[in-house]
Amino acid sequence: MPVGGLVSWRRAIEYVNQIPTDETTAEIRVRTHNPWARGMSFEQMRHEVAHELGHVLGLDDSRRLGAVMSPLDLRRPVGKVGDDELEALHRLRDLAAEVRREALEYAMRV
Repeated sequence: MPVGGLVSWRRAIEYVNQIPTDETTAEIRVRTHNPWARGMSFEQMRHEVAHELGHVLGLDDSRRLGAVMSPLDLRRPVGKVGDDELEALHRLRDLAAEVRREALEYAMRV
C-alpha cells in the first residue's frame, strides 16, 4: 500500500543548571497526488497530516476503520480524532508529566 505521508522527528533533552529542558522538532511530509497522479483532496491531506502528527505525539498505527491512525482510505478520509485516540493522547500526556516531575525531583537531589 502506498504511503500518504511520513514524519521524521527528533527530541533532544539537555540539562541547563541541572534542570532538564527539551526540544522537539518534526518534519511532516504529505502526498499532494495519489498513486494514480490525481490531486489529493483537502480532506485526504488533512487525514494524513493528523495521522503523522499522531505519530509525533506518540500514537501507533491502527487497523480500526474510521481512525485517524488507520491507513488512509482515499474514498473515506477521517476528519475527526476518535475518542479512543484522544484518550490515548491524554494517557501519554499524563505519563509525560509524571516522567518530567520525577526527572525534576531527581535533578534536585543530585
